[in-house]
Amino acid sequence: EDTIVGNPFSAFVFYGAPWIRAGRFSFNSDLSLGLSYTTLVHDPVQNPYNDVIASHLNLFFDFNLNVYWTLTRRIDVNAGYGITHYSNGGMHQPQKGANCWGWNFGLGYHPVPRPGRGPAFNRTPEPEFHSREELQIMYAAGTVEIQDLGEPAGVRFFTSSFTVDYTIQFHPRMAVTYGTDILYDGSLDLAIKGIEPEDVTTFQNFYFGSHLGYHFLVDRVTILFNLGTYFLQHSYDRGFWFMRAGGRIRLTDHLNTQICIKTKNGIRSDWIEWGVAVTIPTRDHPPG
Repeated sequence: EDTIVGNPFSAFVFYGAPWIRAGRFSFNSDLSLGLSYTTLVHDPVQNPYNDVIASHLNLFFDFNLNVYWTLTRRIDVNAGYGITHYSNGGMHQPQKGANCWGWNFGLGYHPVPRPGRGPAFNRTPEPEFHSREELQIMYAAGTVEIQDLGEPAGVRFFTSSFTVDYTIQFHPRMAVTYGTDILYDGSLDLAIKGIEPEDVTTFQNFYFGSHLGYHFLVDRVTILFNLGTYFLQHSYDRGFWFMRAGGRIRLTDHLNTQICIKTKNGIRSDWIEWGVAVTIPTRDHPPG
């Protein structure tokens, strides 16, 4: 409804990976990450019906499975199905986020024409790959806002995430991980039943958990997904399990910067994790 949420537009970077090619057709997975701006947000007086998003600037995530049909060397069309997600990670309230599942259709124009049919393509032999194992240590911080619907302002709390992962890269572009999580959420001051906010201890603001993960690597960029659960918590306000989705950029051989969204029960974002990750190689497996 454009009179409630406005007309959002997005700026993003994208990556497409073809999985199957057959003549003029190809089957791709397309991923986009960026920022979205919407003109209308929640206002308790002027726009009270918007209880979904309260910030003009939000994170934008889009993932689609598409079939491409090449019409000419410059033009192709595509159709597919996927999800688009908008969220501010709980930095402003109300924050329900928006998940838009649906079909998509597109037309692509390539300013530089693709090469036509010619001599057989000479493939450069790929370098030999050897699997490796690493210890990855990540620390991230952020904030969340707690605000009752209809109130003009909320209260902001500090959050942080500390994870230790053991990562096994089994493919040039893929790795799996297992890790532990120590999570701090200051907003639990208001969420532990039977205890007044001023009586909540620092230890009760912590969650302890573990997760399994998957990494997709493209040069210096890592796209990561974690699925985890808690084994010690003092409030069920953040649910019983969580997902983490986002990316890292490798700055040096051992240092990465990271931005991720941690979600409650895989649906609603808890907070945005702005952090750094250090990698420590533990084992290389030479080919053969």
